[in-house]
Amino acid sequence: MRQVGHAAMEQFDLSSRSMHSQPYDHGGLLDEVVDTATSVLDLTGAAISLVDEDRMWFVTSNVGVVAELLELWQERHQVGPALAAVTSGDPVCIADLSDPDGPWPRYAATARYAGIGAVAVIPLRAAGDTIGVLALYSSQPRTWSEPDLRIARSLAETSAQYLSGAMTHPAA
Repeated sequence: MRQVGHAAMEQFDLSSRSMHSQPYDHGGLLDEVVDTATSVLDLTGAAISLVDEDRMWFVTSNVGVVAELLELWQERHQVGPALAAVTSGDPVCIADLSDPDGPWPRYAATARYAGIGAVAVIPLRAAGDTIGVLALYSSQPRTWSEPDLRIARSLAETSAQYLSGAMTHPAA
């Protein structure tokens, strides 16, 4: 991992610990998660979406309408890497969205139109349930390495723990 990445992860760790001692502010920590993922993993951007029994909804992103477009497309069509990650509980990685044999060709076409070349989606799991996803976006095709996924899982775990606490102890 690059030195910059290590410093960013340390800063995130300190910030997330201090946030656990304050009233829950979903936006603050989740914005920090997508910014940290983008910086540490050298991404175009990242997004977080949450799920309940019957739908997935977009929460935050640092790639603006790109992530919102892709998340809303998946919600509308009920297919794509985010829904697959929610259903399986496992990360879903697509290294090259221009691969004609890749899964979800309509999703891939929408992603490419939005300037995305690769995506990885990591489930946010709490108490054995998938409560959302952390989506990672690269403008270029990209092989998602084990160190990339380890960092992403750590960020997803922090987010899930925080959100689980927020659901259990809502701010007054």
